[in-house]
Amino acid sequence: MSILCLPLLVLLYVYLTYRYRYWLRHGVVDVKPNPILGNLGCLLRMQCTSAHMIQAIYNYPEAGDRPFVGIYLFHRPALLLRDPELIKRILSRDFPKFSNRFSNSDYFGDPLASRNLFFLKNPYWKEIRLKLTPFFTSGKLKQMCSLIEEVGLNLNEYLLKMPLNGDKSFQLELKELCSLYTTDVIATVAFGIQANSFKYPNGEFRHNGREIFRFSTRRALNLGVVFFLPYLVSYLRTKVVPTKQTEFLRSTMNRILEEREKSGMKRHDLIDILIEFKNQTKNQPRQDDLKFEGDLLVAQAAIFFIAGFESTSTTMSFALYELAKNPEMQERLRKEVCDALNESRGKITQQIIESLEYMQMIIDETLR
Repeated sequence: MSILCLPLLVLLYVYLTYRYRYWLRHGVVDVKPNPILGNLGCLLRMQCTSAHMIQAIYNYPEAGDRPFVGIYLFHRPALLLRDPELIKRILSRDFPKFSNRFSNSDYFGDPLASRNLFFLKNPYWKEIRLKLTPFFTSGKLKQMCSLIEEVGLNLNEYLLKMPLNGDKSFQLELKELCSLYTTDVIATVAFGIQANSFKYPNGEFRHNGREIFRFSTRRALNLGVVFFLPYLVSYLRTKVVPTKQTEFLRSTMNRILEEREKSGMKRHDLIDILIEFKNQTKNQPRQDDLKFEGDLLVAQAAIFFIAGFESTSTTMSFALYELAKNPEMQERLRKEVCDALNESRGKITQQIIESLEYMQMIIDETLR
């Protein structure tokens, strides 16, 4: 057995050595890779976050002022772009050559992930994006502001019931508070229902939101395969949206779509947009089996839930944390908001929100 293993190890060494000299052969400065893992070692060993890993590569000393640096995702060569003008060019003029993401999801085993715009590949990605884009006009987004304002009023009522001034031992977990708020906003805007997370913090929407983002070693490995070893996804049956959460989102969304179509009610939310999208495309002749109904519609709502939930609540949490550490900035922001509300006589509109320059600076700095 050991005699057979030795030639295999030698072949593996020769193969990896050849692969890890790819950028050297092409005259590109690269970050020295580790065997097998390439430049993903600290991330896969959970010794750093993806942001810190990318920052370390971006600041690689030997890259100097070069527009890009070579890296390796396991044994596959890749480039990390460092020049803003080159990035703009790829995202605009040269975009048709780069529209398909490297990541992948199992089309049959993970239907809500594989059919949304994040994972779809051309030509389906381009077709669905072109068909959906006209529905997301600034006018339609403004109509959703009233739905978000309603959740804000519920948040205000929730906070007023708390002993924030009297009990010094009282502690408020801001991350959970922001998650409750975000859950309710997404539920009403994307799914057209009242989740009432402030009254029922362990309700279905909040519970399933937790489960989608619950961290575990297995979950981390699954996502690692999806983003860095996409060609193994269909063999390993990895999922972005777990089975139970897929069934919850699918059954909830299909029920709401059916009820809304029967009633003809309009709420100016994502459900209205998807129904209009479905009606405009159902009679168009096709040469393939892609249908603008069922999981394809549910998947677009699911990406709102997945992409909007954790990113928004985390940004809010960090912004509130920084404001708590910097009371003078907190006071300046409060004054800007109060002045804007006095001008509008207490009415909150998208125009008012867009006029809050200092608030936008705080959000941008938090994201940075």
